[in-house]
Amino acid sequence: MQKLWFIDFDDTLATGPITWSVEFALPKFIDENRLICNRRQLSDAVLVAQAKENQGIDHRAILSELFTSMGWPSVLQNSLYTDVMTNFRPELFDDVLPFLNCLHDHNQILYVVSNNPYSSQIAEKLGISTYFKKFFIPDQANGIHPKPHLSLWERIISVESGIEIQESCMIGDDPWSDGQFAENCGLECWIVDRGLRYRSLHEEKSYHWVQSLLDIPIK
Repeated sequence: MQKLWFIDFDDTLATGPITWSVEFALPKFIDENRLICNRRQLSDAVLVAQAKENQGIDHRAILSELFTSMGWPSVLQNSLYTDVMTNFRPELFDDVLPFLNCLHDHNQILYVVSNNPYSSQIAEKLGISTYFKKFFIPDQANGIHPKPHLSLWERIISVESGIEIQESCMIGDDPWSDGQFAENCGLECWIVDRGLRYRSLHEEKSYHWVQSLLDIPIK
């Protein structure tokens, strides 16, 4: 059966600023500044930061709260922020091309549904744009708000005919935008939690939780 796949972009297909910060920038920053770091405390603080980022809260305010919760000197905030803004480059995760090729081989239809307005350009630079039928992003000027707002789904079904909920699936990387968006739309949802950053939430939300795109069965 042909299935419709609605796939998030940042941190699902390619590294976004948050994943890059957690996996690369933060460890280097902590080491270079010899900061005291309780790993469990940092994990909890990052989880809170990610939740706030999905609420549209200013990045500087989120960073300030993280520093406060960790007890780090606020004077160091700018160096971490500058590092992320200067050195971050999106890269495909290792499981992306095998997964996209598998979907293509099974004649599945793929869409990107992303809050990142530059997702189509980034996908083109990374060589994966041709896998997708269309890219859907927010358009505030026309009343289309970011995920998890239902207006983005309403836009999709207004321009794409023949979409059936029971044949559609959402794939994302976080429960706040992608998971809640799927709930709002009535879609089956897979959350790819590669670093198990959301393990404390696995029992709370009845999404399909996996660590790799390759763990998602292609029906």
